[in-house]
Amino acid sequence: MKYIFPVMIIIAFLVLGLFRLYPYNNGLEGMLGSELNDDWVRYARLGMDIKRNGLEISSVKGPYDWPAGFLYNYFVAVCFLIFGENLMPIYLIQHLMVGLSIALVYWTFKDRMSSIAAILFLFAMSGFAVLDMCKYYVIRLLSENLLFFIIALFFFFFVRGFTRNDLRMQLVSAFLVGLAMLTRPNLFLYGGILIIPVAGYYLKKSKKGILYIFLFMLIMGSTASLLGLRNYSVCGKWYILPTAKVEGQPDGLLRKHHHIPKSIDLSNTDAPVYAKLNKINENFGPYLEYLRQEPMVFVGHYVKNILFCFGFAPLLDEDFRLRPHWILMWIGYFAYLISRIIKKARMEIWEAAIHLYLALYIISLVAVARVQSYGFRYMLPLTNFVLFFFFVFFDENIVKRWFRRYTLER
Repeated sequence: MKYIFPVMIIIAFLVLGLFRLYPYNNGLEGMLGSELNDDWVRYARLGMDIKRNGLEISSVKGPYDWPAGFLYNYFVAVCFLIFGENLMPIYLIQHLMVGLSIALVYWTFKDRMSSIAAILFLFAMSGFAVLDMCKYYVIRLLSENLLFFIIALFFFFFVRGFTRNDLRMQLVSAFLVGLAMLTRPNLFLYGGILIIPVAGYYLKKSKKGILYIFLFMLIMGSTASLLGLRNYSVCGKWYILPTAKVEGQPDGLLRKHHHIPKSIDLSNTDAPVYAKLNKINENFGPYLEYLRQEPMVFVGHYVKNILFCFGFAPLLDEDFRLRPHWILMWIGYFAYLISRIIKKARMEIWEAAIHLYLALYIISLVAVARVQSYGFRYMLPLTNFVLFFFFVFFDENIVKRWFRRYTLER
């Protein structure tokens, strides 16, 4: 059971891909010649550029701008190099990666719940993946497909490495979180703050704690800085994040995805009180004025974005449906958190790392992105880990109580 069910899931997603992609028509030529400017078209073009012209992405003359998934361009390029200039192998690999991700998360956490709950967890992840990943995004060139796999692999090594005090696995996890940061830039916040619990662990557990902290930071930082290295090589500027700009909008992350209403009086945004902040980002002054003049509208925008992430999709766009399975999943997650707080339960480093990942991913996403862009794809790298806490709560409060009651009655 330890391996049979997960392997069956991997095979099932591979077979699903084979059926879905039949008759295997390669649409790459049409995509490259398309006038559309969607992310998946751009990824195809940049992947071809890397394959034909080298690692620097010569078609991007200055700092790398968009799409945000810098590392995904190289994944696409490697697939083109190995399998030829064909989209079908990429889509098939992405189906396979979904199955592998589910199996990895299952193997990571199966011992932390009963066998019944673990099997239910495995099949719940599979169901969510079919409903969310496979139905909409696996047959697209989108970086969330790669992050879904990388983050599963990261936590596989992180949880095992810090549970077993295995330095090699810990350092592999540092490399993987660096790759995750290259795949989705909103994870840079997570990578920076993850150092805090990691440093606390090393200083407490080992006499060589400072050395291990340095090694973890070195591996993670050097991996995450590969975009900066590319930019420095091409244009002499050490930008470690994509420099995407939205046409017709002021520079800076704030203004791009949260438009300031025309009713806001921005005449005071150059006041001395805002001067230092405006040097950091020219939009700080306008946004603080927006917050001061219309606090409910300002806060309401971010509340709606957060609720969108929890499954209340129609709040941002009426074309989206309510996602009840997400809502149920998050209810279970917060029930787990409340129960742990009530019990004053001790939190191990791996659990703290997962909670940080969930919280910081959403915070950074809501702060800088239009979360409903292309649907709900941004949230998919979180679902397996929210489901884990749902099933731990389910196991502790339903499965084990039922089993104890059944045993006593017999």
